[in-house]
Amino acid sequence: MVQDIRWILKFCCIFDIDLFEKKNMDTSAEKLELIQWIAELQDASILAKLWSIKEDMPVTDAERISIENGLEDFRKGKVHSHLQVKKRYEKWL
Repeated sequence: MVQDIRWILKFCCIFDIDLFEKKNMDTSAEKLELIQWIAELQDASILAKLWSIKEDMPVTDAERISIENGLEDFRKGKVHSHLQVKKRYEKWL
């Protein structure tokens, strides 16, 4: 599970995903839609391509710090359930 969280955090950093940034909600909604699509994806060839992209992209120091901060928040319980986030942002979804 921690590996999945790390990958999601890295993915969000790589693609500059800030789900809580209010000034850019149209873009955030598109990113959420993309994340949902990836979560439901069954085509192994597309998943392989996504993994290839992920592996080819180096993690910057800023991304590494962001990932570490996110993991620390996770360890401290500073997380929100999918239901909480969905309810908070339902008018944009």
